[in-house]
Amino acid sequence: METPLRSLRRSGAALASISVGRVELLARGRWHRPPPTSRGTRVIAVGSAGDRVGQSTVAAQLAIATANLGAQVIAVDLDRRTPALAHLLGVEQATTGWRALLDQAVSTLDSALTRAPVRNLQMLAEGAARDQSSPDANRPLGPRQRRVLIQQLRALGADLVILDLGAQSPDDLADWFSLSELGLVVTSPERSAMAAWLAFFARVVSRQARPAPASGAASPPLPSFRARVIGNQASAPEDAELFHAFSRLLRSELSLDIPVIGYVQMQERLGTTASAHPAPGRPGSTFDGNAQAFLRMGELLLYEQGSAGDAPPAEPPAADAPGVPDSAPAITPREIAEADALLSARLEPHRRKRVRIEVAWAATLEVDTRRIAVRVADVSLSGAALEVVSVLVPGSQGTLILDQLPGQPDIPVMVKSLRPELGRAGVAFVGAEAMRRALMATAEDQRGPAVEVTAEDEFEEEPTLSLRVTSEL
Repeated sequence: METPLRSLRRSGAALASISVGRVELLARGRWHRPPPTSRGTRVIAVGSAGDRVGQSTVAAQLAIATANLGAQVIAVDLDRRTPALAHLLGVEQATTGWRALLDQAVSTLDSALTRAPVRNLQMLAEGAARDQSSPDANRPLGPRQRRVLIQQLRALGADLVILDLGAQSPDDLADWFSLSELGLVVTSPERSAMAAWLAFFARVVSRQARPAPASGAASPPLPSFRARVIGNQASAPEDAELFHAFSRLLRSELSLDIPVIGYVQMQERLGTTASAHPAPGRPGSTFDGNAQAFLRMGELLLYEQGSAGDAPPAEPPAADAPGVPDSAPAITPREIAEADALLSARLEPHRRKRVRIEVAWAATLEVDTRRIAVRVADVSLSGAALEVVSVLVPGSQGTLILDQLPGQPDIPVMVKSLRPELGRAGVAFVGAEAMRRALMATAEDQRGPAVEVTAEDEFEEEPTLSLRVTSEL
């Protein structure tokens, strides 16, 4: 017998734009939050602890996505070894860039910006050094130089500054993250990429236990930053769940709360440094699953709530501390081997066991006499993850009305968990199993991919921890 939802199929016709509370369901089925109020410039640092994970492509696509969502965005290429951002954004290589500021050839960065062929998006490259023969021309930026550059980037007044960090030493990467409102941890599903990140975070955390230098010499402060995981190059549904399992391992082994905000599937154009233009959502572009993923991650970057004290000092230090090296040694083979052993022993138990399917459905949550516009991000037999801008109370019961599906079916739910900093809530289905299975069948028919999840893990209430390393060496 066919269930009420089993007969639902994806319609080829575009959905008409309809108002859904404070958000809109656009012709492609996109759900958009209301425009955010101005919060000043927010710096987002995109980094990788290993090679060939695609952090430049992720940085470019996020810059394009957030610009197309209406934010004024500046993408900054800090990858000095293999700069690719200009090519990815379709921008001519500039001779004047942020290097001119550090060489004191210019006093501001305004003249160094290059407009990209995407609305609201500008790019800042390194440019040429004033003296190519200088030994400092190719050295990593020192702590003071990093702070001067960030300060001048904030003075430009954009909504978002997205940094493509490229290869950095562990301390340099941690410092860039600490200067930013948010660090984005880009990893592929390859074991080597995850082992590099695990070794990096283990080193950062281990610095808490080191005693102060007996000589009384100056020591750099320990980093304090917030981070999120972005998975790249997922070639199978199992890869998507691997990113979440890695995030849970960081929480259980290092007490770090670094959730996954999204992942993108392997595509030829995303696995290379081919141009990322045209942008997701632009006329003539293919609005595929990855385009939706970048737009949804872009929304999280625009709306995610920051914490007090995340911004760097208003003024950089007068000079880099003498006698203190600009960066620590690279991650050692021993550290990588220890991280790999931990992954081998502990990653698999963190995988979830039941199917979860990603969707992007506009819906209404009726709870506590309120009607709240939400977006369903994923569904499983046990419940759903919702993107929501309103405040909810765990334990509240209500009804989830699936406005975007034909017939607007509804299912009873209970609010189980909240991640307000991500604008996420988990709800458990309390309706009949037949309705749940019909809902899953509909999601499966419409789009994938499916990943693994347990019945309850997605909706458990868990403490929200942040990487807050504040004591000194």
